[in-house]
Amino acid sequence: MWSTLTATASSTPHDWAVVGEFMRGEPLRSSDWAGVTVPTLVVAGGKSDPLLRTAARAIADVLPDAEHLEVPKLSHDPDVNLLVPAAAEFLTGRRTPPSSATEATVAGAITPVSAVAASAARISVLAGAGFAITLLGLHVLEPEFDPTWRFISEYALGGVGWLMGIAFVALATSLVGAGVAIFSQVRSVVGYLGLAVLGIGALGLVIAAIFAADPITTSREAATFSGNMHVLGASLDYTPVAALVLSFVLARKAAWRPIRRRLFVTSGITVVAMVAFILMLPVDGTFGPGVLAGLFGRLLVLSYLGWLLTVGFHVMNLRRHFAGQETAPAPAGRHRRNVHRSTGARRSTDWATGRNLERERPANIAADSNRTKRAVKVRI
Repeated sequence: MWSTLTATASSTPHDWAVVGEFMRGEPLRSSDWAGVTVPTLVVAGGKSDPLLRTAARAIADVLPDAEHLEVPKLSHDPDVNLLVPAAAEFLTGRRTPPSSATEATVAGAITPVSAVAASAARISVLAGAGFAITLLGLHVLEPEFDPTWRFISEYALGGVGWLMGIAFVALATSLVGAGVAIFSQVRSVVGYLGLAVLGIGALGLVIAAIFAADPITTSREAATFSGNMHVLGASLDYTPVAALVLSFVLARKAAWRPIRRRLFVTSGITVVAMVAFILMLPVDGTFGPGVLAGLFGRLLVLSYLGWLLTVGFHVMNLRRHFAGQETAPAPAGRHRRNVHRSTGARRSTDWATGRNLERERPANIAADSNRTKRAVKVRI
């Protein structure tokens, strides 16, 4: 082992000159890495030292377009049988059905977005925008309803009340579209739970669209069947909870990491708006001027749009990304990559066939089972 270390000792000053500034235990600065615009795969071994795994996550977080992948059976000692499938999938954009739990982890780094999901995202965005425009228009068409304390549901009681029904259906469509758009991205128990809550909320909005609300000043004893059904539908809408749960699930995905802050901010705003609305409801059930439940109710439903638009636009962007990979012409001949190690060995590797990298390693290094290996730098 000592002979191996002395053989590579001459490279140590150069290594330190490059990485020394980033090995002081300080947080990495995004500005230092902003120029790395190429897609990057950061691979860590599940059996590596926690310090190295933390470093891998840290660099993946600051790179503009990076995916972090932790291979459970891999250690700091590289194993090409574990590295090649991950690198080949990343470099070629090809996916194969996993044959083991380890391969499933490797293959699960990114889930492609289908054309159906992209169409659903587009519908979600358009329907959400339609809801907002219709609701704002009702404020102009039916000014008799004071927006500070009258609920938006009461617009259904005005001269163009049918527009409120359309608005509710549009919002329900936006929720369903978002759920369909991210269905393939949230395949977990928690993710399915979030989708279920989102779907129930959409169902509640449809019920609210079918059954007109009673005036907010109506007592419980005088409430109509339609009014009670409307209240039932409205009580099923817990979109803020669904948005927050789904944001946590999506933020764990490599493809969603670049917008995870937006996911949490927009979903967090919906939760805050929901709590504020609940606090504005009068304890004695008496509504009138000065009770701001109507205003906070409007802010609540409009806050949904921030999260819905964030999700919808990102799904469409992902679809364009994957569609570009699928339609890009393959280069003529065999796919070859140059692989460099800090030992100075240089060779070409055929990722398409998965040729064994080890057989071209210098014999004096291959024979030493305790050798020190450096990270593999792949250049396309």
